[in-house]
Amino acid sequence: VGIGVWRSLAARGVWDAEVGGSNPLTPTMRQTGSHVRSGLSATWTMTTSPPTLGEDGTYKRTCLMARSDEANRLFAIVDLDDEFRSQVNRLVEENWSGPVIVTRGALHDVSTSDGYVAVENGTITGFVLYEIRASQCEILVLESMEENRGIGSALLDAVRMTAKEHACTHVWLITTNDNTHAIRYYQRRGFELTAVHINAIVESRRLKPSIPPTGFDGIPIKHEFEFVARL
Repeated sequence: VGIGVWRSLAARGVWDAEVGGSNPLTPTMRQTGSHVRSGLSATWTMTTSPPTLGEDGTYKRTCLMARSDEANRLFAIVDLDDEFRSQVNRLVEENWSGPVIVTRGALHDVSTSDGYVAVENGTITGFVLYEIRASQCEILVLESMEENRGIGSALLDAVRMTAKEHACTHVWLITTNDNTHAIRYYQRRGFELTAVHINAIVESRRLKPSIPPTGFDGIPIKHEFEFVARL
């Protein structure tokens, strides 16, 4: 069985991850390193999704990166494949009235979108769905089931890496005026507010009538906030 090595981009820790194991369908991930903030050093073992073995005998992008949170709980960022697709589609339908997402007056069926999932012990703890067109990469959905663990940041980093590989000039996304948490969150993670599309949700509701009139904290959903991260 081949060995794959990935270097995490985590700001809070730098880790080397090796994926191998006697059974290629259930490889183990060993991850060791120094935790930047706490100075801890440890080794973990976890099961990841089946690897893709390249011609040179190394695994390719099945596990994009692995990270540890403050409690030294390990999660991995893996490609969204058939193993996780149905679960992600169900979550999008439940939490986003999916599978159709509307941004800038355009409809997106995210049930087949590219993406990544954060996985801990075989359980999805977050996911991101994106679409690349020409030199632009649009994030359509980002969701973390557990906050303050770095899951959302790791998923964003995964998309940024992929966008760079496709020679994109920037990553962009839309959120709505009621989502004040997201507005703060993206600015803390290198995204700049580049436009506010006043009353854009009026047109979005024509395309997707299931968009509710009010959102977080009872705020009327009216406007689109556009954020961009240059690469």
